[in-house]
Amino acid sequence: MKFAIERSVLVKSLAHMQNIVERRPTVSIMGNVKLVGLADSDGEWLEITATNSEVELTEKIPAKVIDPGSLTVSSFKFHEIARKINDGVQIECNQDKSKSTLQVKAGRARFQLSTLPVDDFYSMPVVKAPNKVSLAAADIKYIINTTLFAAAVDGARHSLNGIYLYSAQRSGKNKLIAAGTDGLRLACTQQPLSGDVKEIAGVIIPRKIVGELGKLLEESGATNVDVEISQTQIKFIMPNLVVTSRLIDGTYPDYEKVIPTGNDKTAVMQTAELISVIERVSVFAEKSSRIRLSFSKDKLNVSASSSDEGSAEEDLDVSYAGGSLDIAYNFKYLLDILNQTKDGRVKATFLGPQDPAIFTNPDDERARYILMPLGG
Repeated sequence: MKFAIERSVLVKSLAHMQNIVERRPTVSIMGNVKLVGLADSDGEWLEITATNSEVELTEKIPAKVIDPGSLTVSSFKFHEIARKINDGVQIECNQDKSKSTLQVKAGRARFQLSTLPVDDFYSMPVVKAPNKVSLAAADIKYIINTTLFAAAVDGARHSLNGIYLYSAQRSGKNKLIAAGTDGLRLACTQQPLSGDVKEIAGVIIPRKIVGELGKLLEESGATNVDVEISQTQIKFIMPNLVVTSRLIDGTYPDYEKVIPTGNDKTAVMQTAELISVIERVSVFAEKSSRIRLSFSKDKLNVSASSSDEGSAEEDLDVSYAGGSLDIAYNFKYLLDILNQTKDGRVKATFLGPQDPAIFTNPDDERARYILMPLGG
């Protein structure tokens, strides 16, 4: 195989691969990326694939392919070489099969990378996907941005370490619904589904791949994403980019049971103002993470105290209907929720100081956030 490629194009694609490939693999080839030189009616491409047996990422980037072929090389070393070459320089690569190497030339610099056989490279199994749906990239980014923060991070309950995705009828319309929770807070959102889409049974997408997908969507500029879902895999297909992931094998909790229905106290607040107040007051909540919200008629008092450091409180005007209410929260969890609506307002409904509250954006109620108060 022989090809030439612009340094900036190669570096960007190899950077995507670094978060997929194992940095300290027990088997050498699991630290490699597969390179395939393609020349077809659509043009000339370098196809790069990375995998860790749970996730697979394949990206096609433009290149001048002199001699099509395939090989695998160290993902980390190839990325380091490309990254340290001056921008604007064209990188020339030539496979030497007799020495099992890839000769890399850039300007006056020359490198030699060891290769391993493509036949030994792990590829995720091809699985028939009964459910296929095309979604706007903006809708997928919205789902990610509004649910991922609430999912557990390497929690003991394996099923909570991801985003739960399924379809259901809501108000007579077919909706794609997503949820994330770590047991203390919950984020759930829904998007309309159009077209002839079969029912999507609940699947759990690993947290890591959801985060990586969000980054790739931002960089790719894709406007639409084709999603293929089976019982064991999910695949996101964008122009020149395909992400395949195993699903988490487990049962997601019936989260809708914890969404309160009888909250009778409502507050509407300017989110940016409330965030600023919490950030100031929480100086005295760094050890306990506890802040207290005290509501009265159209007023909110935010306070925090530390027995050995001091205390802080601040008042702000809000729209509040209901009796007096004192309720304590983990301020970090509360800020996570508020940052979802930081450019507008937030509506919160409460029942009592020991009951979960619901937070929404009153101007866009596709997403709901449920937060448990702190006891005591």
